[in-house]
Amino acid sequence: MAAENRGLWFALAGIAVLLAATLAAYRPPAPRGPDAPNGEFSAHRAKAILQDLVGNGVPHPIGSPAGAQVRDAILRRLAALGYSSELQSGLVCASGGCGSPINIVATLSPISPNDEAVLLAAHYDSVPAGPGASDDGAGVATVLEIARILAARPPPRHPIVVLLSDGEEAGLLGASLFVHEHPLAKQVRAAVNLEARGTSGPSFMFETGAANTWLMGLYASAIARPVTNSLYYVVYKQLPNDTDFTVFKSAAMQGFNFAFIGNVGRYHTPLDTVANADAGSIQQQGDSALALLTALANAPTLRPPPAESVFFDVLTLRLIAWPAADTLPAALLAMLLLLAEARMLVRRNATNRRAVVWGAVGTLGMWVSGVALCAALLAVAVAVGRVPPLGGSSWIAQPLPMHMAAASIALLAAGAVSAWLARRAGFWGFWVAASLLGGLLSIAAAAAAPGASFALLLTSIGAALGALPHLGLM
Repeated sequence: MAAENRGLWFALAGIAVLLAATLAAYRPPAPRGPDAPNGEFSAHRAKAILQDLVGNGVPHPIGSPAGAQVRDAILRRLAALGYSSELQSGLVCASGGCGSPINIVATLSPISPNDEAVLLAAHYDSVPAGPGASDDGAGVATVLEIARILAARPPPRHPIVVLLSDGEEAGLLGASLFVHEHPLAKQVRAAVNLEARGTSGPSFMFETGAANTWLMGLYASAIARPVTNSLYYVVYKQLPNDTDFTVFKSAAMQGFNFAFIGNVGRYHTPLDTVANADAGSIQQQGDSALALLTALANAPTLRPPPAESVFFDVLTLRLIAWPAADTLPAALLAMLLLLAEARMLVRRNATNRRAVVWGAVGTLGMWVSGVALCAALLAVAVAVGRVPPLGGSSWIAQPLPMHMAAASIALLAAGAVSAWLARRAGFWGFWVAASLLGGLLSIAAAAAAPGASFALLLTSIGAALGALPHLGLM
């Protein structure tokens, strides 16, 4: 192994280890069985409910006889748990069209006019193309399993309203009807919404209300295995997707939105069945929803001030969060430290300006070649019909091969450019160029989209701290 390539191979080995650790960390937990304690969420019990609701495999869109059967089954279960349920109906027109949804609104006890309430929500309608076992039958079954647990607990500080909405797939109709016309909606200050865009995988907390500094404090204290980061929401806002939580947020509710997205090829198809609904995904979503619903319902206040945070989980072990306003100063400080280190390295002859220029050429070459090759691969895949046209709202049914190809291209581009320019740039030439360019990107991201900037910021900070021992400053 050539000495100049040894670092490259170590880097590739480190990436492989990190990838393996990531895949292991984000696997959903083992589902709890029928003998789980009554006070704990059990995916086995939730799947039994799911089988009862949609096990016949019949689609149940808004206004269908099958939808009425699902609604009746939900009402029977809520009544058996001691809930008082009402049906809310009306004509609603939204961006997706008009319809007459029939919502189920349930409470355990009467709510006084002065109470501030918390909402637990999922939608019980499906698309016409499939039975909707995961989207959103699993959410409904999870709500009913949580409702069973809540019925056996002492009342929380803030009452809980259960909403099983209709017409979500037709344009968020049921949620709009509840928010604009139901008297209890004026008393709801926070919501936990359950969704799915697939049938398996970890349950991501991908969206919060406007007061997410306060919300992430609750999240960190309530969730044992956090699966979230602020980049999810930045990306989600750019997609042509909405959920009922979009309506709740527009009504100034705080709260959390959850979804699992594995096996997206089954989403909105006849393959969204009970058999394909992953029990581990349901377990994780149920545990998270119950924990955060409890935290919200017992919070001292449900009127926190709006404030944004940057946050991410560390391999589901813990949550890291800081105020979004601190991101740009941190990026600027990291850049100043990188500039000072680069100057010291040049003055100590560890590198020189020519090597730094070659390092910059190599760094930019990696980015440009990687992006160009991925874009070319995507264009070819679209041209031969292996990937849907990019202008629509369609999705890739089996994205894993494409993800692996893109990652391989990125590593190939980085490895090829590094090997080609290793002698000209040297380690420190590459380090100075890549660190300074990364620092500039970190500053730009912190200014434009703080929620998406943490990866670049941490890379800049890591590069700056990593050079300190070599410079004799640690």
